[in-house]
Amino acid sequence: MFKNIVFDWSGVINDNAYAVYQSVMAIFDFLKVEQVSFEEFKREWRQPYMDFYHKYIPNMDLTQELKDIYLKNILKYDQNKSFSGIVDLIKKFKDNGSKVFVITSDLPETIANQLKAFGLEGIFDEVVVESHNKTSDLESLVKKYQMKLNETVFIGDSNHEIESGQKIGTKTISVTWGFCLEETLKSYNPDYMAHNLTELENIILKSASIN
Repeated sequence: MFKNIVFDWSGVINDNAYAVYQSVMAIFDFLKVEQVSFEEFKREWRQPYMDFYHKYIPNMDLTQELKDIYLKNILKYDQNKSFSGIVDLIKKFKDNGSKVFVITSDLPETIANQLKAFGLEGIFDEVVVESHNKTSDLESLVKKYQMKLNETVFIGDSNHEIESGQKIGTKTISVTWGFCLEETLKSYNPDYMAHNLTELENIILKSASIN
C-alpha cells in the first residue's frame, strides 16, 4: 500500500466540474470572449489553469478583479458534493496507516466549507490550497515529510498531477471521473488509470507488490 497519498481536490474528491466551468465562463463574459461548450471545456482543460485561459485569451493576466469574479460565481453553486464513496475510501486509507494530503488550486474560501461538509476535517495531514504550480508544492511536501518517492502517489484528474509526479519521481494515478477526458489523460502516460473507486482502491492496496 502507498504510504503517502496526495490527492487533487476538484474532479477527484469534489464533484464540481460544471460549477468551475460556469465560473470560468463568467470570466469569459466579462472579458467579452466567446463562451465554449462544457464538452469543449473538458476536452481542452489543462493545468496550471492559466494554460487553459491562455489558449483562448493569450495575453490574459489573472487580476484581482478576475479572481473576485470567479469567487463570486463559484460561491453561487452548491459545490458541497463529493463523489460517491470517495470520503469513506480516504478514511480507509488513513485508518490503514497512510498519510493523506491534498494539493489543489481551489480557494481557501471554498475548501474549508467542503472539508466540513464532507466530514473530512482533521483527516488530511496537510491541505495545500491556491496551488498554481503543483510540481513545487509536491516537492515541498515530499521534503517536509521525508517521503520515499516509490511509496508516494499523486492522484489527479488532469495533466498537471501526472506531470508533477513525473518531474518529482512519485507514482501517478489518473481518475477518469473528473475534469479531463480519458484520452487526454492517457496521452500524458500516468502510471495507473482508475475508472472507478474499486480500481483506485486496488491500485493503492496492491502498490507494495508492484513498486
